Amino acid sequence: MASAVNVSEQESRDPDLPRITRRTRGNRTTATATDLEYLQRPSYCDAAFALEQISKGKATGRKAPLWLRAKFQRLLFKLGCYIQKNCGKFLVVGLLIFGAFAVGLRAANLETNVEKLWVEGKGTFLKF
Repeated sequence: MASAVNVSEQESRDPDLPRITRRTRGNRTTATATDLEYLQRPSYCDAAFALEQISKGKATGRKAPLWLRAKFQRLLFKLGCYIQKNCGKFLVVGLLIFGAFAVGLRAANLETNVEKLWVEGKGTFLKF
């Protein structure tokens, strides 16, 4: 979350840094150090972009977990796009699976008699 900064402070800053604008009700507050840090280091970004920034030397971090996260993000994004293109098929297949489970639960026979559930054996482990 960013806070508002005076216009004169924004003009005197480095032009490469993003402008901080946030409107509050009536009064303007100055940006805190944590707000500026959050603007420079967001809590989430694309793993491929972060890996690219590390390769350029603009960021630091471990490459192996980031590479793996980038692969998973790419795979899940492609899977999501495929599901979105074929949503009708996935809906029908999901309903068929749900129906099969419902029929299986309906046909299940639950035994509630404790005497029929009791199994005797030697020791703590049962041998069949």
